[in-house]
Amino acid sequence: MSKVTANLLLLFAAALWGFGNVAQKTVLDHLDALSAVGLRCLIGGLLVLPFVLTERRAPADSAHSSSVARVVVLFAISIMLQQLCYLGATSPMQASS
Repeated sequence: MSKVTANLLLLFAAALWGFGNVAQKTVLDHLDALSAVGLRCLIGGLLVLPFVLTERRAPADSAHSSSVARVVVLFAISIMLQQLCYLGATSPMQASS
């Protein structure tokens, strides 16, 4: 995958993430925070899976695995904190209805 393609995919993912804030708040009316995080990560993983399968290069060493593990842990903590913060937040779309 080229650098430009990777950057465009990251930009697209960030846009989807940002546009989904109202939907995230609405989901919390029906699910608890942990279920919402699990569903969100499952959908994200399924969307990224085709790109993972097309990437043919293997990791160079064991430092790669520990780096991936740290990123996964930090991502899990941050997404859970984000969901918990959504519980106390109001969105403009919900405030007007």
